[in-house]
Amino acid sequence: MSENLLPPLFVHAPESRVARLSDFVQFECDISGDGIEVTWYHNEKQLQPTDKVIYVQDIEQFALILKGVQAEDAGTYTVKAVNSYGETAASAELSIESETINFTTEITDVKCHGGEFVQFECRVGPLDVIHHRKPIVTWYHNGNILTESMKTSIIAEGEYHSLMMRNTTDDQKGVYEVVATVGQQKINQSATLEFQDTSLAPELKEPMMDRECRVGDSVQIECKFKSSPPPHVIVWYRDGVKMTQSENSLFIKQEDYSAIIIRKVQLYHAGRYEVFLESNTGHCMSSCHLIVKGMERGMSFSLERGVSFSLPKREDGWINLLKRYEMSIWGVLLGIIAVETGMLLLKSNEKCQK
Repeated sequence: MSENLLPPLFVHAPESRVARLSDFVQFECDISGDGIEVTWYHNEKQLQPTDKVIYVQDIEQFALILKGVQAEDAGTYTVKAVNSYGETAASAELSIESETINFTTEITDVKCHGGEFVQFECRVGPLDVIHHRKPIVTWYHNGNILTESMKTSIIAEGEYHSLMMRNTTDDQKGVYEVVATVGQQKINQSATLEFQDTSLAPELKEPMMDRECRVGDSVQIECKFKSSPPPHVIVWYRDGVKMTQSENSLFIKQEDYSAIIIRKVQLYHAGRYEVFLESNTGHCMSSCHLIVKGMERGMSFSLERGVSFSLPKREDGWINLLKRYEMSIWGVLLGIIAVETGMLLLKSNEKCQK
């Protein structure tokens, strides 16, 4: 009967393994023999079964299962088999691959003007590591964690990680930090966002152009400018008198543009138009002329305050002079008086000659 009892013998010994952090690892072996008792060791220290270390036996098949291996689990694993007729042992190695990550491209300092789009971008690698275990990437501004909002977007696509900010304002300047974490490893880098001085005193983009029109037309006198911040004062003048909006005079004001639209132009609208721009950084003034042309003989026109006049139906130098010269409302009145006076003088001279 004793001839049928055999000492332990490895039919298949455990093989060495290579794993990554948090992997599931299994050592397997086949041992023949009667009444075998198996014990597993790690670096010559006996392993006791736990939630992480599991012994498995199925007749002549034996296994050691390790859950969620860490760096300290690397080393030599030995299995010893013993029965009444002898003992045997076999060993295998467990290697834990390093999962070191680093920034393959770094975020850089940014200088911008207020209101611009800003993007910080970096790459975390190597690629095989992050595909196996996705790093946790967190962005900070002046030490405060950033989350997505209407103005801020956080993008993660494989190796690429971006922080995008729209319509930047002064409170967003400072230090931006990106932190990437895999397991026990943490890496970080930082960059600054600075705002360039964008102060700009008001100045014209192009000279104001003189305009010509006929009585009864509509005309637009415009001014294009640049200023940072935008001007808080925009005032229009005609012949030195401040203008106000009325039924026939419409003002248009934008950040870099101002205009006056005059409907049903009359002779008294002719003159010198000036615009005054002022901001916290300075001021400027520009001007142009409006020339009203094309009045026919006998054509009447309305002055402000509801008074109407008609020009005489005769060809002479006085009327032409009145058409050419740019006059204010009071200049028009004086011009009419001068025309009528001139006509009287002409008639008087004619009588004297007779």
